[in-house]
Amino acid sequence: MADHLEALGFHVENSDQFESLALTALGHGSEVESPSPHWRTVCWDLDGGPSLWVHVSERETIECFTPMLRSQESIRLFVANYFEDPECLHCSGLVLENRGGVDDGEALYPLAIQVPNILAVRRAVPAGGSHEVRMTAIGESVEIYSDRRAFEAFHGKMGHTPDVFLPIGLVGSEPVERVQATAIISGTVLAAETRKNPHTGLPWHWARIETAGLVLDAAIPKSAGSLRSENFVRGTFWLAGLLETTPYRGTERPSGWSRILGTGRE
Repeated sequence: MADHLEALGFHVENSDQFESLALTALGHGSEVESPSPHWRTVCWDLDGGPSLWVHVSERETIECFTPMLRSQESIRLFVANYFEDPECLHCSGLVLENRGGVDDGEALYPLAIQVPNILAVRRAVPAGGSHEVRMTAIGESVEIYSDRRAFEAFHGKMGHTPDVFLPIGLVGSEPVERVQATAIISGTVLAAETRKNPHTGLPWHWARIETAGLVLDAAIPKSAGSLRSENFVRGTFWLAGLLETTPYRGTERPSGWSRILGTGRE
């Protein structure tokens, strides 16, 4: 989690700072329609792309806190199934197939993504159809090369394209006991910006990456090094997304926590 926050320009070193950030998100975020009376969901969208999702129980305790990157671009993917996180229902997600944007096309590969409003999505979207998904990636461990040729020079010529999308949280050499929304991604950076988190003032890298079979937005920690277009990146990424068919902003009213905490929306 701390890696995901760092990639978006947040600085969290301990549980107190983690709780403080979650409470800040509750105070500044907007309440999202929830399919259950037993919890409330609040989303704080910050300028530049970071989003913080907080799920609160009816006892007003924080059940789940998830950072993610927003994107204005969508990818057409086939919803094959759902997966459940055994420790947290809100950390569950979708098992998707990349069919190259063709509804009845052959699957190029499967992938898993976490969906912060998954319980609402599960009620509204049955498995077995294609949907526009605003999927993004957050870099957990990323290597940056000056360009594709530099990557090939370092690793040697491959018998296949260096563009790779390997859903290691879903498939691997050994059976996967627990589905995770992670993948090894390598590809070319089509566009890059060093953005500043409006809450912390800390920098983070936004990138649009072309990899095997798709193009997606990603957040990469500033600590990975400098980043520009035409760079080639490889690393482990956490995947999350939202379905356009189930818009998450059901209401624009501030969360009740803004009154409790004495904060206003930014």
